[in-house]
Amino acid sequence: MLVSLHVENIALIKKLSLEPNGGFCVFTGETGAGKSIIIDAVNMLCGARSDRDLIRTGEDFALVEGAFGELSKTELDALAELDIEPDEDGLVFLSRRLSADGKASAKIGGRPVPVSKLRETAEKLIRIHGQQDTRMLSDSSTFITMLDKYANNSVALSEYKTAYKKMTETERELKTLVKDDSEKRKRADYLDYAINEIEGTKLKTGEEEKLSEVKLRLLNAEKIASGCSAVYDVLYGSERITAAQLVDGAKRELSTLVNILPELEPLINRLESVRIEIEDVASNLPGFIDDDTSEINKKLDRLEDRLSVIQELKRKYGGSVEAVLQSLVDMKEELQKIENYDEYIKNLSKKLELASLEATKKASELTATRQKAAEELAERMREELVFLDMAKLKFVVDITPKQLSADGADIVGFLISVNIGEPPKPIDKIASGGELSRIMLALLSVLSRADGAGTLIFDEIDTGISGATSRKIGLKLLGLTESAEPVQVLCVTHSAQIAALANMHLKITKEEKEGRTFTYANVLDRQGRIDELSRIIGGLDNSGVISAAAKELLERKDYDAIKR
Repeated sequence: MLVSLHVENIALIKKLSLEPNGGFCVFTGETGAGKSIIIDAVNMLCGARSDRDLIRTGEDFALVEGAFGELSKTELDALAELDIEPDEDGLVFLSRRLSADGKASAKIGGRPVPVSKLRETAEKLIRIHGQQDTRMLSDSSTFITMLDKYANNSVALSEYKTAYKKMTETERELKTLVKDDSEKRKRADYLDYAINEIEGTKLKTGEEEKLSEVKLRLLNAEKIASGCSAVYDVLYGSERITAAQLVDGAKRELSTLVNILPELEPLINRLESVRIEIEDVASNLPGFIDDDTSEINKKLDRLEDRLSVIQELKRKYGGSVEAVLQSLVDMKEELQKIENYDEYIKNLSKKLELASLEATKKASELTATRQKAAEELAERMREELVFLDMAKLKFVVDITPKQLSADGADIVGFLISVNIGEPPKPIDKIASGGELSRIMLALLSVLSRADGAGTLIFDEIDTGISGATSRKIGLKLLGLTESAEPVQVLCVTHSAQIAALANMHLKITKEEKEGRTFTYANVLDRQGRIDELSRIIGGLDNSGVISAAAKELLERKDYDAIKR
């Protein structure tokens, strides 16, 4: 759950810190006070696209930091898949910073990460639902995803996708091969020519580098001959005094003293070793000198011709000798397939048949999980909708077959019938705004644990709903925090019936100081809650009757309803 939230320099917020409890927490306040700004800040923390306009006027940056703790096993497992572990206190820290110059940064546990990694991590910890979520009910592509989450059929879905991928890849390969004879013949002629061209050169790995080394030596043959000859003369072959002679002289001088200084014997031996080394070096130098300088140009011409052949092969068949040789292997395989076309097509067709049977089998298994889950989901939705004063509404999860595709062989639809005797129709075609909100809340309630996130944020989902139904929505939100697998619920609301049920109530206010506007969040005590509920109920009317109604809302004991 979200144990702390810190916001700096976002819109009207200069600096704000919150520590929501682990239950049901509501945010209320007058329109324009800044409730939506807090949602914007959380969205920014979750990796949503954030514009520089979000930065408070006159400030250089905007910052949001969040700490998540008391993580469930589901959350810990999901984070482990992303190679993220809590710190020694069991906390995971996320932060996002946006600078006025447009630069943005993200961190997890104090370490910089790409914003995509931050977004992926946040999705495992927190979900934000708002009025816009009702649009999902008009997007049929989301229904199959919702149903799969409820079915918890990731294994069956993964197995199907593997089988489907194998089938489509085999199908694609078969289609590539099934061309008219003239195209195959043209391709075979080209492959035959290319193979002969490469093989005719007898190209070898490492040949180009070796030829380049020889070329460098030939181009510098005169310099090599001059240098090696000079060194040879200095060491051993000059008519003047050479290094070998100097070492011999030094050895003779020390030898005359060895009877006086026996300890010179090792030095004399070392001089002998030096002389042997000098002779060895000198004897190797003539081998680097090309005596036949008249042949150098001919050798260079032959090298250039060979390197030119290699360059042409690289240009036509790959950027390196290794790539050319790999192309040779690939072209031989392709040519063999063409030459054995009928047999290969037969084998590939059999392979496709088997792959199709496997994909169809896995699709049937996947469909079975969806059909079972569809019945359960419809029954759960019936219970939820009855509780939300929609007893006459019939919710149907409709599954119809389709050709195999990336997500299976099913078309999933969510249908409703508002009136008895009327056939079910797509939700977005017949549901009103208030009905859409309640249907969406019912779905979110049923699917709340399917996502695995420990924190759910609801942004004004009660719009268009009032009275007893609002109270039931509040009870449903409270129930999410007290279920077998509880979640933390944060809710922005204008409903006194919902706000009265919260375990923690924060009031968002704004004040003007020195010509600037500031937004604050204050945790309300009992009297503060009564005053705020009175404001929501009565507006400007703050009579004793309104205050008594607010107090009655706060004290009402109808929590048993959430057990239904």
